[in-house]
Amino acid sequence: MKVEYINPFINSLVKTFDTLIHIDLEKGRPELITSDALQADHSDISGIMSLSGKATGLVILSFSRMLALKTASAFVGEEYKVINEDVIDAVGELTNIISGNAKNELPQYELAITIPTVVEGLGHSIKLPRNLPFVKLPFKTKFGDLTLKVCLKTE
Repeated sequence: MKVEYINPFINSLVKTFDTLIHIDLEKGRPELITSDALQADHSDISGIMSLSGKATGLVILSFSRMLALKTASAFVGEEYKVINEDVIDAVGELTNIISGNAKNELPQYELAITIPTVVEGLGHSIKLPRNLPFVKLPFKTKFGDLTLKVCLKTE
């Protein structure tokens, strides 16, 4: 996967957290993984978007429980102490915002995005076709971990 594919997603994530959420992100070391390695995810909640057009792929944004609660609280303006429908909706909407902004930075691929899907539960599994290449980029915050995973393949 080319670096120019992932940078718009990183930029969108960082900008969204800076302007809407006001939580500082500390970027970790990116790694190239396959979809098979996604089974080992230790997140509590993930937003998933499919991308299609002259390129196809997926964006997965995975949160720790505490970070999901803090993020939803900042986004909605109401304090959440448990993961409920509002928190799930906030994770989906943030995944949509981040994917949509990144899509706009890649006009040459004429990308369309789907309605976000949110998967919740400690150590949840996301079943995907085997051997899809993903860039996995971890972030740390004072409230917990966040991981951005992007797979984008051109035709």
